Amino acid sequence: MKFIISFLLLTSTVTFAGDVGPETKHLVKAVSPEIDVSSLAGPQVKVLPAHRKVAYASELPSPADRDELFQKSGLTSSLENWDDFDKDSLYIKLTKQGSRVIDRILEKNPDLNRSALEKAQKLIKAEAR
Repeated sequence: MKFIISFLLLTSTVTFAGDVGPETKHLVKAVSPEIDVSSLAGPQVKVLPAHRKVAYASELPSPADRDELFQKSGLTSSLENWDDFDKDSLYIKLTKQGSRVIDRILEKNPDLNRSALEKAQKLIKAEAR
């Protein structure tokens, strides 16, 4: 049985409007997009969409598949001294599309090749289809 642990971020804001009394407004956001919190919506409750900010280990390719992708893109020699955690982190960053992502990666790792990173990003996008 698969266990899904969910946390709801519940933010309450209390506003007082003269003699009317307190009016409570709640913002509810599920941590995972798989959790349906739409039933909590109401006049004083706003439900926000969940945005996944972390990749789950089950969504990462195996180290062999990840290294093969990096090899196809020409990054292997640049990543020789990187451990699996750093390679997985790079893979996760490359799943986000756009040149700004690559700019940030190059700021921290100027020894990496821009065209190889762009190629890896395209290969990751193609795999996702």
